[in-house]
Amino acid sequence: MNDIEKENYLLDTDDNDIEMSFDDESASETSDGLKFVRGGTILAKCSPDYEGTLVIPEGVELLASSCFRHCYKIKEIEIPSTLNLIARDAFKYTQGIEKFIVNTNNDKFSTSPDGKILFFENNTMIVKATTNIEEYTIPETVQDIYAYAFHNCRNLKQITIPNSVKKIYASAFNNCLMLESISLPDSVEKIYGRIFEGCSKLRNIKLPANITKIPAYFFSGCESLEYVDIPQNAKSIGADAFSFCSSLRKIHIPANVKKIDESAFCGCSSLAEITVEEDNKKYYAEENVLYDKHQTKVVRCSTDFETFIVPELVSSIAKNAFSGCNNLTSIYLPPYLMKIEEFTFSNCTNLKSIDIPENVVSIKRGAFENCHNLEEINISDESSLKIIGDYAFAGCKKLKAINIPPEVFEICSQDDNGGGTFSGCESLEEIILPPKLNYLNEAIFFNCKQLRKVTIPYNILFLDKDLFYGCDNMQTIVLRNENTKIEEGTFEQDIEIIVEDQTFNKIYFG
Repeated sequence: MNDIEKENYLLDTDDNDIEMSFDDESASETSDGLKFVRGGTILAKCSPDYEGTLVIPEGVELLASSCFRHCYKIKEIEIPSTLNLIARDAFKYTQGIEKFIVNTNNDKFSTSPDGKILFFENNTMIVKATTNIEEYTIPETVQDIYAYAFHNCRNLKQITIPNSVKKIYASAFNNCLMLESISLPDSVEKIYGRIFEGCSKLRNIKLPANITKIPAYFFSGCESLEYVDIPQNAKSIGADAFSFCSSLRKIHIPANVKKIDESAFCGCSSLAEITVEEDNKKYYAEENVLYDKHQTKVVRCSTDFETFIVPELVSSIAKNAFSGCNNLTSIYLPPYLMKIEEFTFSNCTNLKSIDIPENVVSIKRGAFENCHNLEEINISDESSLKIIGDYAFAGCKKLKAINIPPEVFEICSQDDNGGGTFSGCESLEEIILPPKLNYLNEAIFFNCKQLRKVTIPYNILFLDKDLFYGCDNMQTIVLRNENTKIEEGTFEQDIEIIVEDQTFNKIYFG
């Protein structure tokens, strides 16, 4: 491993986990479940069954990415004199470590007197805290808080960060379930993604004045957070930065913000007040609705609306723009709208009906997912609609019927994680699939409990046995091609099979 590789492996700052492959003929594994590679210089993996005290042998120089994944039984870790690198997510998914012990001859790592904090480089970086810590004042020698440093410290209630700290890396405090308040000093110059993700009791936070972005997933799942004062220097708000902050009541967008990811406020079901600094050149807010500056795009809508009329000039609506708007019962979409983006209306649990404009060509993944009270979707035969995405209407429990226009050629993608367009539509009784369709995902009708009749287009030549899983009331299948095969075991009950343009019907025995 060369010096550049080492530096990247230690201080990788991407918000995603790093991967490293070990193609090494010298790989070895001990009887107690420790795997070593590259001549024993890298601890690549520790068995989840390892318990008690882990003594890392002399000669080990690196703890690899995720090497302690799901190791919940380890209580103490003894670090040898030779260790000089720890991958940033080595301790991800660990819980239960109570103490670190560092060999006195190791000149890279050290611990706090009680062994609960592991430091790096003369105490200038906190690498990892034990998960039983409740309160802590970070010493003024510390400049960096490493990725996952306080991850899963579920009893941490109070922490004091000194003015010496300059960087806080990804996921540093995520899943600190008892943390209610924290102040990040103005000395902090860089922050990374997911730092407070899953801190469900976090109510109050002061952000550093000089940061230029709210990174991806920064506050995701902070269910108690009601307001955040975004610093004036902020220029961007990343993907899912505030996603599922279900108590967030208001947000103010400063003048310098130039980019807001479309999923930044996904699932913010209490977001009622949205304002934008007057001097902002990219965004504009009116009546608690966030638009682009030209008001041609809806970025995010307040959750207080019961009825909303999208202005005529709007030609696009961002994904997640209305997600979690639980008070919304009806909405008017403008005629020039061409797409309904991913999750645009997901979890609008009181939305009852919607008219799809004729110019809309695609309804994307999860667009109306979990709209539990949606009863009526009006789509005309003259519609330009071509594509209906995965899970577009999944969980629409009261939807009884939908007219799919003849030009639609795709319902569900062929991706491994695709499908489920109508899954959980418990009231859907009949559906006529359009003639241009040539693929059916096996989960498209999953758990459509009241589905009784389906018309299968000519190009579908095989019906998978899982296609109608949970459709216990299915009675009739209409085939437009007599050569369409039905896999054995598709139905448990007797089904009437009607082949179009033939004078006879046949019974398929389950």
